[in-house]
Amino acid sequence: MIHSVLYGLISHRLLPMSAPKFVPPEDESIKITAEGIERFRNDYQALIDTIEASGANVLVSTQMMAGLPNCEPMDRYLGDTPQQIQTNSEIAQAITDAVREVAAANDLPFADIAADVPCNDSLLGDSIHLTREGHRVVAEAWADHFQFGSY
Repeated sequence: MIHSVLYGLISHRLLPMSAPKFVPPEDESIKITAEGIERFRNDYQALIDTIEASGANVLVSTQMMAGLPNCEPMDRYLGDTPQQIQTNSEIAQAITDAVREVAAANDLPFADIAADVPCNDSLLGDSIHLTREGHRVVAEAWADHFQFGSY
């Protein structure tokens, strides 16, 4: 049942958690590999191809994350040990870099929220979930980057 679309709709949209919490990988031995990043890029490219095949325009944005360098220290969301914190910061950076690369390779309209929007506790409720203020700030940044009327 948990794999059904209906369950997902009810669980995540109609009855969402009041305070979502990102749980970082517990095992600091997780390593980013070239193969893993390539698989991520391929999956991302497949998503872009599917969206374009549907006739929709693709807009790409990086995500504000506590593990990125421009974020005020929010290590408490990244793990309990220095190794976990480092690993989760590396994962955040690898994902962000891959999104940037795929957007550039496809010459897509792009908003680099991870670089352009200062990250802090008032905008992030945990490592990856925006607060109400975070949603407002990111929406304003998107409006600055994208000419929505032209799509």
